[in-house]
Amino acid sequence: MSTRVRLAGRIIEAREEAKLSQRALAGAAGMSPSVLSRIEDASRLPSMEQLRDIMSVLEDHAVGVDTAFWYSLLENAAALTVEMRGGFVQVNQHVVPFPDVQMNRSSSTGDVRLWDPLRRSLPSTDTGPHDGAPDPTLVSTLEELMTALNEVLVWSGAPSLRQLEIRSKKTGYRLSKSTIGEMLKRPKLPPYERYQAFLTTCGITEFGPWLHVWRRLKLLERGDQIGA
Repeated sequence: MSTRVRLAGRIIEAREEAKLSQRALAGAAGMSPSVLSRIEDASRLPSMEQLRDIMSVLEDHAVGVDTAFWYSLLENAAALTVEMRGGFVQVNQHVVPFPDVQMNRSSSTGDVRLWDPLRRSLPSTDTGPHDGAPDPTLVSTLEELMTALNEVLVWSGAPSLRQLEIRSKKTGYRLSKSTIGEMLKRPKLPPYERYQAFLTTCGITEFGPWLHVWRRLKLLERGDQIGA
C-alpha cells in the first residue's frame, strides 16, 4: 500500500480524534488550509518541518502520535514525480529521492516517473479524482482491511463522515456516520452490504478484488467461531 496514502490517513484520523477541522489544524500548524487539504488527500507530501508542526498541534490536543513511525512513513514515501514536458522539469520539492527507487519511462508521453518500490503499481497518468485506486489484494488481516478502507477514504478526497452519509443514500444502503466511523476505526469485518455500500459511495468501481478479500476474511472468521 502506498505509504503516501497511509501517512495522509494517519493525519486525518488524528485530526478527527483531536476534533479539529482542517482549517483549525492548518492555522495552528502555520500553513494554509489548501496545503493541508492536499496533504490529507495524498496529492502532496508534507515537508519534515510541516509534519513536525502538525504532530506538535495534535499532541497539544492530547492525541498520541508515534512520531518515529510518522517520520518513517514520510521518508519511505519516495513517490517523486518528475515530469519532462516541453523542456520543463517539475519536481515535488518536499520529497527526497532514494537510491533504490525504480524508474519508468512512458513512450507515449515522454514522462519520466520515479516511484516508491512499496507501491503495487505506478501512479496513473490520469488526472481524474479517482485514478490509482487502492489495491486490496495483499490484505490478509482485519487490521490491514481497516487500513485499506481508510486509504479508500483518503483516495476519494477525504470527505467527512457526514458527506459520506449523504452520498450513501444513492447506493440504496444508507450509512450512518457512526457506522462509517466504526468501520474506519475498528478492525472488524463489516456486513457485506455495508462494506459494498461504503466502497461504492467512495467511488470504487472494480469491486471484484474487494469482494475476494471480504470472503477470505469471512471464512477465517467462521473458522475461528467453529474452533472456539
